[in-house]
Amino acid sequence: MKKKLLSIVLALALVSGLAFTAAACKKDNPVAVERVTINGASTVTVNQEVTYTATVLPENAKDKTVAWAVVSGGTATAAINETSGLFKATTTGTVTIKATADGKSDTKTITVNMITLAVPTGLEIAADDLLTWDNITSASGYKVDVDGTEYDAASNEFDISDLELTTAGVYKVKVRALGDGTTYTNSDFSDEVWHIVGTDGLDYAPINEGTEYRVSAGTIEDGDVFIPKYHNGKPITIIGGQGFWNNPHTLPITSVTISASVKTIEGHAFYLCTSLESVTFEKGSQLETIGEIVFGYCTKIESIEIPASVKTIGGSAFLSCGKIENITFEKGSQLETIDENAFNGCTKIESITIPTSVQTIGSNPFALWTAAQTINVLGFSSQTDADTAWGENWRKHCNAVIEYKG
Repeated sequence: MKKKLLSIVLALALVSGLAFTAAACKKDNPVAVERVTINGASTVTVNQEVTYTATVLPENAKDKTVAWAVVSGGTATAAINETSGLFKATTTGTVTIKATADGKSDTKTITVNMITLAVPTGLEIAADDLLTWDNITSASGYKVDVDGTEYDAASNEFDISDLELTTAGVYKVKVRALGDGTTYTNSDFSDEVWHIVGTDGLDYAPINEGTEYRVSAGTIEDGDVFIPKYHNGKPITIIGGQGFWNNPHTLPITSVTISASVKTIEGHAFYLCTSLESVTFEKGSQLETIGEIVFGYCTKIESIEIPASVKTIGGSAFLSCGKIENITFEKGSQLETIDENAFNGCTKIESITIPTSVQTIGSNPFALWTAAQTINVLGFSSQTDADTAWGENWRKHCNAVIEYKG
């Protein structure tokens, strides 16, 4: 009986083993390719090298070797390595590639575009009005846009003085690189730079042994004031004290645009300019100091952005600017000092944010501010910390809500 049972067990084991072996052999036995799928980008640029791959199924296909080819009839000139799939087109248009393995194949149509040139950077306008910028490799030329009118430039410079711009104002200048129309296409326009033509009648006084100039109102009487970057080839670095406050009379100027070269606005420069509505600083301003009472009682200014370069706002700089609603500090502010009464009486401002860089604040800078106004303090997390750094008088006579966000 035992021998018969043992025989049965051995027989079952043999059958199971044979079945397992047969299944394993079936699984590992190579079969024909059923499907080929090309992987890779559908859009490339001229002269860009791209390696395409192909997925061959099933996994145990007997021959997964892929052969690559370009299908005739496309509008682009291109080649692909037969074994590696490395593709490169030398002209624009469309081209179809084909991948074949064991008689099965797949095709992919590729669009070949021109290479977009890099956007010009480093735009600068020198004292002699020569505009220059960084050269763009492979550019066939450039277009210079001056306030919407385009001019040709063969290389990376353009003489703005040739345009004979005499009307005072801001001329916005930008540049784009030009492609050859086959391999390269035009770049986008660059960021703008300003060319400021100064207002007629401004007075320029040489300073620092004639290497710089201080500017003041001179004979201008009203309207928009444009302070240029250079005079006689030298930078204008200072707006003079009481420069536009014609004591005892005020000048009815309505706006002022200040070039990036100005580093200091001296005290009372625009004091009591009650017709002044806007103050604009050129991008990249080097302004460091706004002197005392510079904009005091300029009762029509509604908004102003303080350049990041400003380190000191003098006493009563914006005293009683009763219509101003928005004072902001440019990103990256280096402001260190806010002197006494700087924003005293600016009761229309909804909120102001004191930069983390501020080290010193004088007395009463926010005097007469109401509970409807908010002061955001970025550098400190509590009143105690702020008072330790600035003293208690910085918030004297101020009823504004103060939020500490350090």
